[in-house]
Amino acid sequence: NRLLLLDLYTNYISKINLSYYKGFKV
Repeated sequence: NRLLLLDLYTNYISKINLSYYKGFKV
């Protein structure tokens, strides 16, 4: 249960980091 939540959280963070990276890269 906790592991699944952590996995979803890291996946969410990854998407945010990716969009930030793309935003800075432009």
